[in-house]
Amino acid sequence: MKLGFFARMYLAITDFRLYPYVVQKEKWTKALRYFLSFILFVSIVLSISGKIKIHHWLSEFMPEYQDRITEFEVNNGELTVDKNMDFDFLGVKIYTTDEKDFEEVDMRLLDLDKYQFSILAFKDSLAIGNSGFGYALFPYQQMKGTMNKQELYSKINRMMTHRIYQFIFTSLLLISLFIILVITRLSYIVLITLMLMLLGFVFKIKYRFRDYMKASAYIITLPTITEVIALICVGGINDYATITYYLLCYVYMFYAVRALKLNDILTATQEKIMSIKTETQEANSILEQEKQNKEKENNVDEKNDNENKKE
Repeated sequence: MKLGFFARMYLAITDFRLYPYVVQKEKWTKALRYFLSFILFVSIVLSISGKIKIHHWLSEFMPEYQDRITEFEVNNGELTVDKNMDFDFLGVKIYTTDEKDFEEVDMRLLDLDKYQFSILAFKDSLAIGNSGFGYALFPYQQMKGTMNKQELYSKINRMMTHRIYQFIFTSLLLISLFIILVITRLSYIVLITLMLMLLGFVFKIKYRFRDYMKASAYIITLPTITEVIALICVGGINDYATITYYLLCYVYMFYAVRALKLNDILTATQEKIMSIKTETQEANSILEQEKQNKEKENNVDEKNDNENKKE
């Protein structure tokens, strides 16, 4: 069965008959290609949406940059700030501390869950992200030269006005999202696979871990799409989106195993029908052979009788 990426994504959502085919006949490499293609598709959508939202936020923030941001300097891999900052602007939290390294700070105490995005500057590194997807860490030691308030302002302006910088930023965002999503979704796939094996035991069907894992790559399709919609529309993954994600996973796991069970029943029934048909054909063949043998015997007897009468 030759199906394109979007056809597979559509069938993974709308047609549970896809799962018996995937488990029983599809190669692992095809399921892996679908998974990576799907994650790339999601990463592209999120990176474009993220780039648009970040550009809009910067357009609103830059006129207030000079008033909101205090003087700072990054030199020799360390941050120094005239006055530490802790405020939010249009749902983005900006926090700095030049007294503690990243590893010394308990992120839970910063109350970051309610923010769509956070920019956290510590003594040794910069952390950017949110509680839902995690944080990307950028150590200052990797920077070339120094950085201060005015230099950062100039770089942000260049990034907003030059397309090459926008392209580089979007590409880096895409790569980061792709890596994060691959890692997180693979962990979800492993958990879903274990649940499928448990359901398979309940339904008395036996497939290998690898076979169930192929189905898991398709099961996460709609749940992940709901998270993408939540991220684009709401700006984060709230409790309702999380509950919806897990409910959809459970529903698709159940119906995928149910489709496998029904397919096994139909296959077994077809085999029995074919067996009965084969046995019937063999019996008919034997009866036909016996009939032909009797006709031959009768013809021989009639021939002998005619010869005896002639004598």
